[in-house]
Amino acid sequence: MEKEGDNIWTIKNRENLATVSSKLLGAVDIEGETVLVVGADLSTEIKLKKWWKFTNESDVKLTRVEKPSPIDPTKTATVTEIEGLKENDVIIGSKVAEKLNKNPGDNLKINGSEFNIKGVIMETGSQDDSIIFMNLKTAQKLLGKEGKITLVEVAAICSGCPVEEMARQINEAVPEGKATPIKQVVAQKMQTINQLSSFGLAVGAIVLLIGSLIVFTTMMSSVNERTREIGIFRAIGFRRTHIIKIILMEALILSFISGIVGYALGMCTALLAGSKVAGMEVSIPFDPYLAVGALALAVLVGTLSTIYPALRASKIDPAEALRQI
Repeated sequence: MEKEGDNIWTIKNRENLATVSSKLLGAVDIEGETVLVVGADLSTEIKLKKWWKFTNESDVKLTRVEKPSPIDPTKTATVTEIEGLKENDVIIGSKVAEKLNKNPGDNLKINGSEFNIKGVIMETGSQDDSIIFMNLKTAQKLLGKEGKITLVEVAAICSGCPVEEMARQINEAVPEGKATPIKQVVAQKMQTINQLSSFGLAVGAIVLLIGSLIVFTTMMSSVNERTREIGIFRAIGFRRTHIIKIILMEALILSFISGIVGYALGMCTALLAGSKVAGMEVSIPFDPYLAVGALALAVLVGTLSTIYPALRASKIDPAEALRQI
């Protein structure tokens, strides 16, 4: 696929092409953190992402050099390159630098190989903050995928380019791949996300309803089985409010424990399912607000579902209950 990517420069509208960047994506484990690695031509990547800014300590200096034009090798074209860039140089996002406590000039060990941090990208607010960028050939060797790429990013040089037509031409030039305009990709992803969100809300509502019914029936059965016990409590002086407090306290404790177990199982399932769906290792950070919210919801559902059984238990006639002893 890597060599076929060069065929993009042969399309009819090649004069409208600004950059063609082949990329390889993969996940690596560094000091217990799972980090996404992107192999690409770093100079081209900087040209594509003009909004990148580097920390003051970064050694990322750009220079312009003359090279054979990819459109017509008999001609030359001025391209931007990074001064002194070596094969083991990497550029890392701000979040990666923060997690690993790394600065420009530090060494970084990945899968047994040593790399030098050439620069740190200042926070962009995008996924680039959590990525390590390196030379494409180096990434292919590191990930054991020589000659392979994940995608080719193409940028046009004009504002009114026939994007759909160029995508069709690229599909013809590279039949093994699929060219999709970025606006179409974004629209498709947003539609998928909205559908998944709606589906998730519907499933969540159904699960809450089923959970409430299970708690309700369980507590009702418990009250029926403990009629004699509750009758004795009432006979020795326990008030109705005492009985209600006992039942609700039991429900609160059980709901709290269930919430902890449910949150832990949910995190484990998300990690396993995420790896299967994404086809790579994923990292789901612990969110204290989500954990507290899940526990609060579990306690709320359990308590509300127990109110009626608790009220019914408090109304048990002590005399009637004692006859069953």
